[in-house]
Amino acid sequence: MREGRARRAESELERHTVWMVGSPRTGTTWLLNLLRAHQRIKTLDEPLIGAHLGFPASVTVGTVARHPRAGEASRAVDVFAGHDDYFFSTRYEHAWREPLRRLLLARMLAQFRDLGGRVATDYLVIKEPHGSEAADVLASTLPQSRLLIVVRDPRDVVDSILDAVRPGGWASDLATVDDDSDSRARFVEDYTLLWLERTRVVLTARDQVGPDRHLLLRYEDLLADATTGVRSILAWLGLDVPPQLDEHIARLSFAELKPEAKGPGQFARAATPGMWRHNLDRREQDIVNAIAQPMLRELGYADS
Repeated sequence: MREGRARRAESELERHTVWMVGSPRTGTTWLLNLLRAHQRIKTLDEPLIGAHLGFPASVTVGTVARHPRAGEASRAVDVFAGHDDYFFSTRYEHAWREPLRRLLLARMLAQFRDLGGRVATDYLVIKEPHGSEAADVLASTLPQSRLLIVVRDPRDVVDSILDAVRPGGWASDLATVDDDSDSRARFVEDYTLLWLERTRVVLTARDQVGPDRHLLLRYEDLLADATTGVRSILAWLGLDVPPQLDEHIARLSFAELKPEAKGPGQFARAATPGMWRHNLDRREQDIVNAIAQPMLRELGYADS
């Protein structure tokens, strides 16, 4: 009886799970905080399960491939899928897919309940931009869950992460990129390739879940009109608009941040689209444009 209740609760949670994916530095932290205005939305901030499931195969030889061949698999879950001994092999999918589903749901349910969530009525929104490289695995393992996709001009994404990892930047304890031209150019190329891989996977996952179970928003549109963006998410989830929403959004605006909490090197830097035109030099702009151009067009961003 207890086992039956647990399975019912997990299945209900699956229908009420929303994966927020796309890429880091697209405003997902801000959006997650905006959604907390609704009492029926509980949140997890980057559990990184997608990063574990989507790690690149080249890591197994101690590095990351800088020039993956276009159209070829780069993730371990793809490269080794045909190897029977690989844990997530295609041959033994029948043995691992459902246990993986139950593992994900049991872990999520434990924290969801600690947050006061009720599986029959509340949603769990999981911010997972750093795990977007496995969005398709998550979507196929939890097929009743939803995808909230947040995209941003990749040139601004690269510009923002460059600021984060510069010496003294907020993420420089994880990685540091020196200011010399070659170091920056190498990082720009690597990170743009990573952005492209994540975006391709996310759009593949979007096609898997179908039109009613995904919603794609652009950071630039959210920044211009956060109220409309949040309302569209609530409508998609079938939730009412809380009376304090406008006040909540205003309180979390960039303008309301303390001066010492924003600016160059800070997690909240500028909230100004198009800064890449001034912060990336011509060489860096050319690198991003050359790699990302087809996806730029698909997402509705201008080539220059």
